[in-house]
Amino acid sequence: MPIYNDGDTKVCVFGKGDIAVGTARKIDSDINTTLCLIQDTECNPIGQPNPHHIGLDIEDMNTQIEMIFDNVASIDVVISQLQVIRADLVKMQEEKDEL
Repeated sequence: MPIYNDGDTKVCVFGKGDIAVGTARKIDSDINTTLCLIQDTECNPIGQPNPHHIGLDIEDMNTQIEMIFDNVASIDVVISQLQVIRADLVKMQEEKDEL
């Protein structure tokens, strides 16, 4: 399962194309402030829009996780930590390719 509970922790395992990632707006707003993670029933090409989600409201997508941001600083922290993970994954892939 790409999204599951491990005790009190919600775990998301990325890398197979079975977690859709998208943005959402608050009601009566045209500003995207929410990042949604949705477990798909099938794998899709990573980075490609899932045609099953186009035009649906967030309530209709069975979103498992919503990350709501209220200011730029909070999202900058998340981006910074994702960049650390990305650098480590790139290094791991380069080492793997050298073998």
